[in-house]
Amino acid sequence: MSMRAVEPVSAIPDHFGRRRAYRFPVRLPAYVERDGRKLSARLINLGRSGALIETSGIMDIGSAMVFHCGAVAVDAVATWVKGNRFGITFTSPLTNEQVQEQLSRGIALASRWEQR
Repeated sequence: MSMRAVEPVSAIPDHFGRRRAYRFPVRLPAYVERDGRKLSARLINLGRSGALIETSGIMDIGSAMVFHCGAVAVDAVATWVKGNRFGITFTSPLTNEQVQEQLSRGIALASRWEQR
């Protein structure tokens, strides 16, 4: 399996009121738990402080949830919503190792699809 370099989506200094960490593009199945319900989702990008999620469910700005992807489970809040996509901010940042694990899973999954 060849490892492809993953370029970050963006990093904007916090004093501008935006992202504090890089976001890396990744496509992985995920889900969020909210109000005792599980909502299937797709992870679009991931960073230490948050993620971009796509889902068919409805989410409001300020909604609290638990984000799940692979071995990661972290409390989060929806910070913006546009159509079926929403940005979430984690209440505690992920470690570099947790982010790398998800990126590696995304690369492995993409590699399996390319081999078909």
